[in-house]
Amino acid sequence: MFLLFRFALEIPFRVVGGAVGTFHLRGVRGVLDYKEALVPKTRKEKEQLVKDYTEKLAMVKSIILTDFSGLKTKNLSELRNKLFEKGIDYQVVKNRLLLLALKDQKIEIPSEILDRPLALAFSYEDEIAPTKIIYNFAKENEKLEILGGIIDKKFVEPDKIKTLALLPSQEDLYNRLIVSLNMPRYRLIHLLTANQYKLIYILKKMQQLQ
Repeated sequence: MFLLFRFALEIPFRVVGGAVGTFHLRGVRGVLDYKEALVPKTRKEKEQLVKDYTEKLAMVKSIILTDFSGLKTKNLSELRNKLFEKGIDYQVVKNRLLLLALKDQKIEIPSEILDRPLALAFSYEDEIAPTKIIYNFAKENEKLEILGGIIDKKFVEPDKIKTLALLPSQEDLYNRLIVSLNMPRYRLIHLLTANQYKLIYILKKMQQLQ
């Protein structure tokens, strides 16, 4: 069953070490069957899951909270793959255990969110990347609902997640800089100045979200 599931769906997952229904894949973390992972059977497994959530909350630069309940398996797999390619975890969580991890990290989110079926996107390097991927995916898959996010351990409303999704990503700015290096000096100076103003704009937007 393990091999059929893994190769039939081609889903990259991030491992929760020692928890129910988990496996190791290329040194990253994932879940074999999210329904099974939602029901840890022993106290040790529950403690391990809380530890995993806590570690991720401490490490990430941003988290996007989604209600995935309307998605078909193939759509969930597609979204996982898109996020995985950018080094972003997308994990279905056990809400009660997630709440313990949130309290440990002193992070508060609206209580009603914890009443929804949750899948979280954990981004460790780029705050904006997961917002873009999930926002664009949700436009084509209306069953996926963005419930908000967490940046710098503070809850961010869904409308502000959309605002972030429309900003240039780190990769976009980097690519523009590379292109500019091949330009004549006067055009280079002009473009660098423009990018500087864009960077200031992004930083101001990020500050407004805090």
